[in-house]
Amino acid sequence: MKPPCCIVFDLDGTLLDSLDDIANALNDALRFHNLPTHDREVVRRMVGHGLGQLVNSAIENSQLRQSLAQNVLEHLKSHYLAQPFVLTKPYPGISELVRELKNAGHLLAVLSNKADPIAKSLVEHFFGGQFSLVRGEIAGQARKPDPNALFAVLESLIVQGDLSGEVSQLVSETMLVGDSEADIKTALNAGAMALAVLWGFRDKEALKNAGATELLADVAALRQRLGL
Repeated sequence: MKPPCCIVFDLDGTLLDSLDDIANALNDALRFHNLPTHDREVVRRMVGHGLGQLVNSAIENSQLRQSLAQNVLEHLKSHYLAQPFVLTKPYPGISELVRELKNAGHLLAVLSNKADPIAKSLVEHFFGGQFSLVRGEIAGQARKPDPNALFAVLESLIVQGDLSGEVSQLVSETMLVGDSEADIKTALNAGAMALAVLWGFRDKEALKNAGATELLADVAALRQRLGL
């Protein structure tokens, strides 16, 4: 099998076990505004679509509470940007996998629905120098599952000189590794290869329902699939 021209990783639930820090930041913002908090398993089911959607999901659907959504979001961003590494850590074996892929000459990128400054900060902290591009959520720009989010990653890699060719040709040789429905749908919508990992924030049935056909139970299985 021809190796991918680029391997694009999701961040939360794929590279990083970040649920506790996300839940703590969310609940701090909700508590500050006298809104009900949520346990980590509830938060697990809500993450993956950006912080704005996380706040909307976390606030009960009443007009009074929804009017606070922007204030809750700003509080959440402030808390999380100040304390993104307290409990977050790479999943076991991920740091070694990323390093070996980089050393083997693979082009690596991150595509996340996490706010762009936080995504870049986390990747630099845990994987400094290993990824050629990190793209998080940017206001006014496409995010997963919109295929344009993946096209933008490839276009940026072309501009940087890491890839050559046309996005329309390169996307079929691109592999997207993720743990959520948004990741799978992004890859399928774009015409890229999709690898679903089962150690993250979604279960097997949710990923299958999103269209995943390659499901990997652990990092060892991902290593084998990537030829390491």
